Amino acid sequence: MSTTSVTHSRSVEQVVTGRSTSDGAGVKLTRVLTHDLQRRLDPFLMLDALPAIRACWRTAACSG
Repeated sequence: MSTTSVTHSRSVEQVVTGRSTSDGAGVKLTRVLTHDLQRRLDPFLMLDALPAIRACWRTAACSG
């Protein structure tokens, strides 16, 4: 089995600012791909920044 890597240069099309929100058990996060943007960027399902999750990602009581 052989693999071939192909590299193409692309320019940035759009810079998106995330929105602060909470999800699940109240975990604070920054949602980058909003519902409207997700429809245009399929197949991405979710791209969130979770800075508080490092310390408490296994507990439902985590509130950031």
